[in-house]
Amino acid sequence: MIMTPDITRTNCGLENPPRSGGNYAATQQDDLQRGENTLRKEVNLIRSHGGMVVLLKRLQLEKILQLSRSGIYRLMDKNSSAHDPQFPLPIRYGNGKAVYWIAEEVAEWLEAQIRLSRKVNKPNPKATHSQPAG
Repeated sequence: MIMTPDITRTNCGLENPPRSGGNYAATQQDDLQRGENTLRKEVNLIRSHGGMVVLLKRLQLEKILQLSRSGIYRLMDKNSSAHDPQFPLPIRYGNGKAVYWIAEEVAEWLEAQIRLSRKVNKPNPKATHSQPAG
Protein backbone atom coordinates (compact mmCIF):
# COMPACT_ATOMS: atom_id res chain seq x y z
CA MET A 1 0.00 0.00 0.00
CA ILE A 2 1.20 3.50 -0.79
CA MET A 3 0.16 6.48 1.23
CA THR A 4 0.91 10.17 1.53
CA PRO A 5 1.03 11.49 5.10
CA ASP A 6 -0.82 14.60 6.20
CA ILE A 7 2.10 16.91 6.90
CA THR A 8 1.16 20.45 7.78
CA ARG A 9 3.18 23.24 9.39
CA THR A 10 1.65 22.33 12.75
CA ASN A 11 2.09 18.57 12.79
CA CYS A 12 5.58 18.61 11.27
CA GLY A 13 7.02 20.81 13.98
CA LEU A 14 7.52 23.83 11.73
CA GLU A 15 4.77 26.04 13.11
CA ASN A 16 7.26 28.75 14.04
CA PRO A 17 8.46 30.82 11.09
CA PRO A 18 12.21 31.30 10.67
CA ARG A 19 13.56 33.87 13.10
CA SER A 20 14.72 37.18 11.74
CA GLY A 21 18.18 38.28 12.77
CA GLY A 22 20.39 36.11 14.91
CA ASN A 23 22.29 33.15 13.63
CA TYR A 24 20.80 32.20 10.27
CA ALA A 25 22.89 29.02 9.97
CA ALA A 26 21.67 27.86 13.38
CA THR A 27 18.08 28.57 12.31
CA GLN A 28 18.56 26.51 9.16
CA GLN A 29 20.11 23.68 11.16
CA ASP A 30 17.20 23.80 13.64
CA ASP A 31 14.69 23.67 10.79
CA LEU A 32 16.56 20.83 9.14
CA GLN A 33 16.66 18.89 12.41
CA ARG A 34 12.91 19.41 13.04
CA GLY A 35 12.07 18.33 9.50
CA GLU A 36 14.30 15.29 9.76
CA ASN A 37 12.82 14.28 13.13
CA THR A 38 9.29 14.62 11.78
CA LEU A 39 10.06 12.63 8.66
CA ARG A 40 11.76 9.91 10.71
CA LYS A 41 8.65 9.65 12.92
CA GLU A 42 6.42 9.38 9.85
CA VAL A 43 8.62 6.71 8.25
CA ASN A 44 8.92 4.73 11.49
CA LEU A 45 5.15 4.89 11.98
CA ILE A 46 4.53 3.50 8.52
CA ARG A 47 7.20 0.80 8.88
CA SER A 48 5.54 -0.35 12.09
CA HIS A 49 2.23 -0.71 10.21
CA GLY A 50 3.12 -3.15 7.49
CA GLY A 51 6.12 -1.57 5.75
CA MET A 52 4.10 0.62 3.40
CA VAL A 53 5.89 3.05 1.10
CA VAL A 54 5.28 6.65 2.14
CA LEU A 55 5.12 9.16 -0.69
CA LEU A 56 5.53 12.89 -0.17
CA LYS A 57 3.90 15.48 -2.36
CA ARG A 58 6.01 18.44 -3.44
CA LEU A 59 4.27 20.80 -1.00
CA GLN A 60 4.91 18.35 1.83
CA LEU A 61 8.56 18.15 0.81
CA GLU A 62 8.78 21.96 0.75
CA LYS A 63 7.46 22.12 4.31
CA ILE A 64 9.79 19.43 5.58
CA LEU A 65 12.92 20.82 3.93
CA GLN A 66 11.92 24.48 4.31
CA LEU A 67 12.81 25.00 0.65
CA SER A 68 10.85 26.61 -2.14
CA ARG A 69 9.73 24.71 -5.23
CA SER A 70 12.61 26.19 -7.20
CA GLY A 71 15.04 25.32 -4.38
CA ILE A 72 14.04 21.67 -4.58
CA TYR A 73 14.35 21.57 -8.35
CA ARG A 74 17.76 23.32 -8.18
CA LEU A 75 18.99 20.41 -6.04
CA MET A 76 17.99 18.06 -8.88
CA ASP A 77 19.19 20.23 -11.80
CA LYS A 78 22.57 18.98 -13.05
CA ASN A 79 23.30 22.44 -14.50
CA SER A 80 22.67 24.26 -11.21
CA SER A 81 25.42 25.29 -8.81
CA ALA A 82 23.14 23.95 -6.04
CA HIS A 83 22.92 20.48 -7.66
CA ASP A 84 23.22 17.61 -5.20
CA PRO A 85 23.61 14.24 -6.93
CA GLN A 86 22.60 12.53 -3.67
CA PHE A 87 19.22 14.30 -3.50
CA PRO A 88 16.41 11.78 -4.08
CA LEU A 89 14.65 12.02 -7.40
CA PRO A 90 10.86 12.04 -7.58
CA ILE A 91 8.73 9.29 -9.04
CA ARG A 92 5.67 9.66 -11.23
CA TYR A 93 2.59 8.00 -9.83
CA GLY A 94 -1.05 8.12 -10.77
CA ASN A 95 -2.06 10.33 -13.68
CA GLY A 96 1.51 10.84 -14.88
CA LYS A 97 1.70 14.54 -14.02
CA ALA A 98 1.96 14.24 -10.27
CA VAL A 99 5.40 13.63 -8.78
CA TYR A 100 6.17 12.25 -5.35
CA TRP A 101 9.29 11.68 -3.30
CA ILE A 102 9.80 8.49 -1.31
CA ALA A 103 9.86 9.56 2.34
CA GLU A 104 12.51 7.04 3.35
CA GLU A 105 14.92 8.33 0.67
CA VAL A 106 14.32 11.91 1.80
CA ALA A 107 14.94 10.92 5.43
CA GLU A 108 18.22 9.24 4.45
CA TRP A 109 19.31 12.35 2.51
CA LEU A 110 18.45 14.58 5.48
CA GLU A 111 20.42 12.36 7.84
CA ALA A 112 23.43 12.56 5.50
CA GLN A 113 23.11 16.37 5.38
CA ILE A 114 23.07 16.55 9.16
CA ARG A 115 26.11 14.27 9.47
CA LEU A 116 27.96 16.31 6.84
CA SER A 117 27.04 19.59 8.53
CA ARG A 118 28.18 18.38 11.94
CA LYS A 119 31.40 16.98 10.51
CA VAL A 120 32.20 20.24 8.70
CA ASN A 121 31.27 22.48 11.64
CA LYS A 122 32.92 20.37 14.34
CA PRO A 123 36.03 22.04 15.79
CA ASN A 124 39.23 20.05 15.54
CA PRO A 125 40.31 19.25 19.12
CA LYS A 126 43.84 18.44 17.94
CA ALA A 127 44.34 21.88 16.42
CA THR A 128 46.36 24.05 18.75
CA HIS A 129 47.58 27.59 18.42
CA SER A 130 50.91 27.05 20.12
CA GLN A 131 54.04 28.87 19.05
CA PRO A 132 56.67 26.76 17.29
CA ALA A 133 59.71 26.03 19.43
CA GLY A 134 62.64 28.06 18.39
